[in-house]
Amino acid sequence: MTNKERQENAKSTFVEAFWSIAKNKGIAKVKVEDIVKKSGYNRTTFYRYFKDINDLIENAQVSLLDLVTNIFHDEIYLHNYDNMVEHFHIFDKKAAFHYFLVSQYKTYFEFSMKLKKIIYDAAKGYEPFWSLDPLNKQLIIETAIGVIRSIYVFYLTHKDKKNFKEIYSQAKEYLLFGINKYVHPDKN
Repeated sequence: MTNKERQENAKSTFVEAFWSIAKNKGIAKVKVEDIVKKSGYNRTTFYRYFKDINDLIENAQVSLLDLVTNIFHDEIYLHNYDNMVEHFHIFDKKAAFHYFLVSQYKTYFEFSMKLKKIIYDAAKGYEPFWSLDPLNKQLIIETAIGVIRSIYVFYLTHKDKKNFKEIYSQAKEYLLFGINKYVHPDKN
């Protein structure tokens, strides 16, 4: 293992220990001593990679953003929503609880703004979006995130997962219809 791989492994171990502890205590109550104990490393090693607990939390949130954007790559970057139900399954297993924890923490606003910026930047490939003024671009992003979040909650609570794809497909059509109706009112 190279030195760089060892460093990445140590940082990753600290972040995993952080998430493990945060699941039981919540983010605000995690302490460096808890992370060090759980990770098997010492305090000196922790401070070699992180300035303090807030620096580790920032790193954990960046890792979570990367994970979320990787899971929903097709939807964010390709504007292809065909596999979103499958992506909900993956999100559920790999990131949902971490996302929930972050949403309860004081830095959620900054985290949320970073996610919105990723989506905003990715919308460059969607021509109708760029014809809007800045305020309406932001409203479209907020609406899309809200609809996706609502669909996800519906997905979690819907008992018949087999037919969920149909329900999702209909919700997607409503969202796209609404965006297109606003962007091209003369065509609807």
